[in-house]
Amino acid sequence: MRAAALTILAGAACLAALGLFYLTVSAMAQTPNAVATPGRAATLQVATPASPADVFLDVYLKSYRPPPKGAVEAVVSIGTSGGDIEVGRISIFPAEAFTVTSPRDQRAYRFDASTALEKIASGAANLTVKVTLVSEDGKTAPPGAELAVDKIAFSPRP
Repeated sequence: MRAAALTILAGAACLAALGLFYLTVSAMAQTPNAVATPGRAATLQVATPASPADVFLDVYLKSYRPPPKGAVEAVVSIGTSGGDIEVGRISIFPAEAFTVTSPRDQRAYRFDASTALEKIASGAANLTVKVTLVSEDGKTAPPGAELAVDKIAFSPRP
């Protein structure tokens, strides 16, 4: 009797783990594009903060590949269907490739998003954050660069 109960419990635990795995994989498959290249912006959705005053936007990077020639910088903007507002730029110097294997080693960048959020003044539940690679000289960005964003989040000012 005890062995049967343990078998049932083990089976239930396996089914629960399988269900959690399925939910994780399906959520990953529905994630917006989180990789920026010179021809395509990384786009991620983030919940609109309750109060737009005194809010930071945190951007966490998991990998970067510089172009073979030239240099790029990443333009970070927040927007809705009505348009985007730039909140800051990221320049990676020295321009060396990196890939993060642990979340604690991620490169994080913080931007004051208060002004942009006040200008947007939307009742939207979610906002779109775009990370666009552009050349540092304002011309067409050189091909071959790639920047992967792991996550984004709003943080209140301490």
